[in-house]
Amino acid sequence: MELPDFANLSLVSIVGLAVLLATFDVIGSISIAIAAGNFSPTYVGDFLRTHVLLRIMPILLLGAAGNGIPAFGIPPIATASVAASAALAAYAIEVLGSIRGSWKDRSVAPG
Repeated sequence: MELPDFANLSLVSIVGLAVLLATFDVIGSISIAIAAGNFSPTYVGDFLRTHVLLRIMPILLLGAAGNGIPAFGIPPIATASVAASAALAAYAIEVLGSIRGSWKDRSVAPG
């Protein structure tokens, strides 16, 4: 079995992987928090701010620059594509750590 070439991901692949990772993390974390009795609605807002705005959007912007935006006359920038792939890999590692931490979370529900 051959691994895919992560250095040349298409914009669709970058978006798909980032959304898949974020979705898996948030659904898993919310489910675990509800089961543990320590879910807080502010978690969702914090997630949107910290993950979507501060992590996913920059990765998507790098991916867009790496693949070029013909409608705006922006040619593909290979360095941005590699940077987007590296950032996506770092985000995947962060999400896996977050999921692992969620499984270990046994704190008392906030009161």
